[in-house]
Order: sequence, then structure tokens, then C-alpha cells
Amino acid sequence: MLNSSMYNHKELSKIPSTRGIYAAWLGNECIYVGKSSKLNHRLKSHYSGQRGSDQFCLYIFDSYIKVIPNEVGANLSKHLNLKTQKWIRENLSFSYFECENDTVQETFYRKSMHPTLNTL
Repeated sequence: MLNSSMYNHKELSKIPSTRGIYAAWLGNECIYVGKSSKLNHRLKSHYSGQRGSDQFCLYIFDSYIKVIPNEVGANLSKHLNLKTQKWIRENLSFSYFECENDTVQETFYRKSMHPTLNTL
């Protein structure tokens, strides 16, 4: 079972650097289930808001933020990344559990928890 404790971006130091499964929560709704060989690094990446290097951040932007900017230029991407980072930090928390067989467990949790962003 996923750890019942919820962690936000200020509590990343409490997340271990081990292999495991994690879930992203928007209130009481599970929106994403993933796996990682280094849980704390993966969640730090998700909280970064970097849409170009983190697929989760792109999912968040496309599904929840959906801004159509009226500006263009070099600062646009930075602006949208900061907007994504702010939204994630203000709205999401994560739970996790450590495990070695993360592929099987991730599939099980994606089927049973029905996350809205990465369904099977």
C-alpha cells in the first residue's frame, strides 16, 4: 500500500533515495502513479515545473493550467515553467512506498487507483 503520509515540495528531504512507486494527489484525487529508481530525485524533478525535461510537468500544464500566452519570445518558456512549478507546489502532494519490483507494482496501482493523467 502507498504510504498514507502526504509530502509537499518543502518535505522532499523526507523522501528516500530508493526505488519505489509514488502517487500524485490533487486533494483526495489520485492524478498520477509512477515509478522511480530514486524517489526523491523524481519528485524533485516533478516539483521543478520544467515542461521540457519532465513529462509529468507537461501533463500538468496541458491538463490543469492550459494558458494560451499572448506573448512570444525567449522568456515565454521560462514564464510557463514557473507557472507550472507554482501550480504544482500549491496544489499537489505525493505519497510513496519503497519496493524492488516497481514495474509490476506500478501497473497494479495504475489499474486500481485509476489516476486521471496516466491511465492504463
